[in-house]
Amino acid sequence: MINCVIYARFSSDNQRDESIDAQVRACKEYCKRNGMVLVKIYSDEARSATTDQRPEFQQMIRDAESGEWQAVIVHKLDRFSRDRYDSAYYKRQLKINGIRLYSVLENLDDSPESIILESVLEGMAEYYSKNLARETMKGLKENAYKCVHTGGRPPYGYIVGPDRKLAVNPVKATAVRLLFELYTNGSEYGEIIDTLYKRGFKARSGGKFSKITLHDMLINEKYAGIFVYNKTKSGIGGRRNGHSYKDDADVIRIPGGCPAIIDPDTWANAQALMKKNRQHGAVSSYRAKRRVYLLSGLVHCGQCGATMSGAVKTGGRAGGHYPYYVCHKRGNKHDCTTKAINADYLEREVLKHLYDTLFVPAAMERLAEKMCQIINDADAGSNIRLEELKAQIAGLDKKIGNLTMAIADGLYSPVIKDQLMGLEDQRAFISRQITAIESSNPQAISKAEIMKILMVAKTNLISGDLKKQKKAIRTYVKDIAINDEKALIKPIIPGP
Repeated sequence: MINCVIYARFSSDNQRDESIDAQVRACKEYCKRNGMVLVKIYSDEARSATTDQRPEFQQMIRDAESGEWQAVIVHKLDRFSRDRYDSAYYKRQLKINGIRLYSVLENLDDSPESIILESVLEGMAEYYSKNLARETMKGLKENAYKCVHTGGRPPYGYIVGPDRKLAVNPVKATAVRLLFELYTNGSEYGEIIDTLYKRGFKARSGGKFSKITLHDMLINEKYAGIFVYNKTKSGIGGRRNGHSYKDDADVIRIPGGCPAIIDPDTWANAQALMKKNRQHGAVSSYRAKRRVYLLSGLVHCGQCGATMSGAVKTGGRAGGHYPYYVCHKRGNKHDCTTKAINADYLEREVLKHLYDTLFVPAAMERLAEKMCQIINDADAGSNIRLEELKAQIAGLDKKIGNLTMAIADGLYSPVIKDQLMGLEDQRAFISRQITAIESSNPQAISKAEIMKILMVAKTNLISGDLKKQKKAIRTYVKDIAINDEKALIKPIIPGP
């Protein structure tokens, strides 16, 4: 007696809940006719089979490992998947667990003819799905040219009217106008968020607006009266990526296609300001100077382990700008008590430490000797690694030869093919490593040559050229930990 489960699905395109009931009824009759015992029913409603992001489907795949059932019954194969890759992948997952997929309407067995028929049916299902998507897009584009709302939530400040076109929501439109007014007058996102909340304007979530939401509102062309459609790209599973845009040639833009909330001058000023801020990387005049933070990427918090990055404070009577390094957890989530540390002070201390410990004459002599030893050990290690890789190649060649002989003797199967391809991929990867080691042709390096290299680094440290200093620091410093405004500097090569 075979235990089985039923999987049913409808995607909401001209289908209803009754579609699930009809599928389940037909599957139950199939089970009864074939002497199967029904254990469980999985069903996804309003879910497309072009994606595997279906909760009940994924639960069924996980439950397949339990061993409690041996078959999955579907009304048609396209209920299982309309994507050939997903179909092949998940049928293999079921097969690994000893589970077979049965279709009520498509009577398939293990014969060669059934394998071909199943491939044709899956291809037809995928064609149907993609053709449906194409035809659906045609209809949506026609609606867009008529400035009819094409679905989803309307932008904040709008509602969808009886004619299915956008109309202004007077209350929320006030918040939109306030946002643009504050932004064009120089307010930063944090100030705008607080002002909107104090005035009683809340995001759709019921809380404060986020910075990302404000940014997206400021670039939404519909606020300027331009109806826009097909602007964002689709990602995996057909989801729209709100921050990845299509070429302008593919975007539908209808000026005057919806009521404007923002007047043309305010809209133009806001876009010019956003462009300027993007070009300069930030709103503050100090950041616009693009100060080079010598230790970026090297400093972390000794208390919580988070990265510390360069930032700037504005303060004092003169409104000066002060660079510093701050822990990400303290700056973003306030989960850390480590104090920010003055950037000029920290960078000066790190430069002084390197100069005093690594670049005084006696230390440079000892460092050169140590580097010589490391380089020579690395060369010896390369030779040992080369022999190991060649031995691996020999072992792979033997396995590949055995599988090739098996295929020649008529033992071909998809599993053997997969194994052979996997071994050949491994061999190609290892061969590339061998080529890289042999082509590097390591040369012995003298202590005098290393001393010349160290002298260049020392010159860069004291040159005052920030980019050269940064390069020198990254060459010799591995990590800097900050504890109570004290720096623990860990060099890449331990000091002599």
